[in-house]
Amino acid sequence: MLWKRYANPLELLKTYSLEATADFFFYLMDKDKEELLWDMWVHTSMEKSFKEFKKMQNVQSIRKKQKTSVVTDEQEKELLKFASQFVNINQQNKEGD
Repeated sequence: MLWKRYANPLELLKTYSLEATADFFFYLMDKDKEELLWDMWVHTSMEKSFKEFKKMQNVQSIRKKQKTSVVTDEQEKELLKFASQFVNINQQNKEGD
């Protein structure tokens, strides 16, 4: 699958961390499954749309769903306080502006 999509996949994989590499492989496996389903759908006399056909096959992604969380104001302040120890933030008021 990698050689099909990329000329030199080893150079590409060197840029990823271990976790990102695993996620990338899972992404490729999902795409491979979808291509297989597409080929099945195209070569059958299906009256339904591809989306409906895919839903009928009950195909699930093997990638982990990334949960998004909303950062509260309090969490944001703590994160900024933590980050400010690494970066010196100078807030200067310019009177001419």
